[in-house]
Amino acid sequence: DTNNTYALTITATDSDSNSDAEDWVVSVSNDVTGPGVTITASEVNDGDVSDHSSISLIFTLSETSSDFFVDDVAVTNGTLSEFKVIIGSDNKRYTATFTPTEEGPTSIKVASDKFTDLEDNNNTTSNEFNWTYLALMPDPTLKKDVVGSVEAWSNMASRWGYRNIDAVHDRLRWLDRNKDSTKTSHQGIKVRFKNKVVDKIMNDTPKSIDSVLDNVQSSVVGSLGCTSHVINRSSQTDTSSPKTGSTSNDLRPNSYTVKKGDNLYRIGLEHGYDYREIAAANNIDAPYSIRVGQKLNFSSLNTKESIDDVKPSTYESEGGIIDYSIGAEEVAQANSQKGDNSCDEGRHGGASVDLDGVKNIVTSELQNAAINEAARLREDVIGTLNPAFGPVIGDWAVWTSGEIMFGKSNDTSVASKQDTNYQSIHLGFDRPLEDGDGTIGVALGIGINKTDIGSDITNVKANNYSALVYGEFDQDVGTTLEATLGMGHLKFDTIRKDGPDTLTGSRAADQIFGSLTLRGDNIEILRDPSIDTSTLEQKYFNSGYGRISPYGKVDIVLTKFEKFSEIGAVTALTFEEQTMRNARAAVGVDIDYLFKKGGKTIRPFAKLEYGLDLSKSSDVALYYTVEGEGVPYSLQLKNSSDRLWKFGLGVELYTEDNFNTVINYKRQNGIGPNSRPVESVYFDLIWNFL
Repeated sequence: DTNNTYALTITATDSDSNSDAEDWVVSVSNDVTGPGVTITASEVNDGDVSDHSSISLIFTLSETSSDFFVDDVAVTNGTLSEFKVIIGSDNKRYTATFTPTEEGPTSIKVASDKFTDLEDNNNTTSNEFNWTYLALMPDPTLKKDVVGSVEAWSNMASRWGYRNIDAVHDRLRWLDRNKDSTKTSHQGIKVRFKNKVVDKIMNDTPKSIDSVLDNVQSSVVGSLGCTSHVINRSSQTDTSSPKTGSTSNDLRPNSYTVKKGDNLYRIGLEHGYDYREIAAANNIDAPYSIRVGQKLNFSSLNTKESIDDVKPSTYESEGGIIDYSIGAEEVAQANSQKGDNSCDEGRHGGASVDLDGVKNIVTSELQNAAINEAARLREDVIGTLNPAFGPVIGDWAVWTSGEIMFGKSNDTSVASKQDTNYQSIHLGFDRPLEDGDGTIGVALGIGINKTDIGSDITNVKANNYSALVYGEFDQDVGTTLEATLGMGHLKFDTIRKDGPDTLTGSRAADQIFGSLTLRGDNIEILRDPSIDTSTLEQKYFNSGYGRISPYGKVDIVLTKFEKFSEIGAVTALTFEEQTMRNARAAVGVDIDYLFKKGGKTIRPFAKLEYGLDLSKSSDVALYYTVEGEGVPYSLQLKNSSDRLWKFGLGVELYTEDNFNTVINYKRQNGIGPNSRPVESVYFDLIWNFL
């Protein structure tokens, strides 16, 4: 029938004609399925890594075959012995010895249609058996580039935590050196824009309206070949009498009393003067220090000779927009009233006047005037991107600091040499406490690190970020308490060369850092007896005054590294989570001295610090990724020195043309596990400081 089932009746008869019949039902099946193959090994499992010189493979067939041979098996990175049939398996199980050709991955597989079963059905594809042969995986902690890499990212982390603490320390020292002055903001980084017009608007100091209009007048008159005179515009806006002592209608006050938060730059903007004019009129030298309650004299600045009765063609003031035009008639009138009409007759003869040239000059001056007005608007709305020393918003001051460090360490018996390039920038805001007995502030930090390790391409790079709060609090006993608390995040990229292999990886770390500093009262040194120090301004900013500021401090940095694995070859490593605890306690002194010479104010300063490294040893757990966690290794990072020291020398220079530079040299040891002494030289060049 259709089910391949057959009914049979079998009858048997003997010689005596006796017979018997029996019915049979026979079902016949038709095999159309090909045999399958499963590959296993006696010594290892699929995907394992081992140092076996050979392994015994077992091929298990789902059906009996009479034509399965060793040539039907495909192998990579090895050879296969002849088959042996396992006794009692009915030709369904075979064994063969696989011998790897060289270290590295191997694979064994049987493709489809290589042999048949007894019904001539072709086989199906087998599983692929993978095994990695490594004769001997060396201890990774004995590889100098591995140790160098671990040292590099550990040093980067501890250095970043300490750098944040030191940035605040340096900020508070700068405030102390400029104590009781109006200088509170400090910026060593100038924000610049590629577009020149935008750069002028965002960075130029806006001029007064009178100054801008004088420039327009001078350019127009000069282009006509005439002598330029100052035309007073104050009478156009206010008819009140001039201040006593002034020979013009300049309505600006003859004096001004310094208030809290003032500085010469802002005072000049408010009254239409260049801060250097105010400084010169009041015998104030660089760095242009002023004090609250100090009276500034403007009378000598308000006596510029002017012509009161010359009227501009148009002059309107509405909504803060001023339209001022000067015609040739007014220019001639101004010159004739001065008795010095020096216009070039030839140029006023008509055709000889270069009208295109005059037009270009006027256009240029009007463009400058428009840029100046935009800068004035920016000044009113957001202030300056490159602030002066005074407060920026209310009594909040802004400061920036940067550090560049190049360090080298020699090759040791356990770690490769290291060349380090480190850069960081901090931006901070702080303000004095309401009672004036301290400072509170916040800061953000960004850092970039790169350490080249050994003589090949091995290196570690890191991008660092931080946010912190800090404060300085005066104590009743004449001491000052400084506190810093912050959080950091670091992102590492690693490249490691291991023989012919190049391994890469990325990992992250988070940290918390804090510091407490107790600073003693300043000790006066090298003071010139002839100097009157009865006022704070004279005490802190007159030549011949120096101070020693002793302190003691404790710094703590806690860093937790995430687990990460290298990729690229069988020699890739996996590093477990790592926790690093750094701490240091130190005592030291800050020293500075101020003197003036040749129009320059010079302030040398120095730091000497000695302490103990209280850091705990850090254990680094790692293993070959191909071997797995079952074959672990451990590397212990110990402190480089129980004793720490830091030495620094620097000088701060102010000049009368408003130029300020700070140069500093620093040498210290013990920054992180297994580190060697580090030297750094850094400097700031600052313009637009008041």
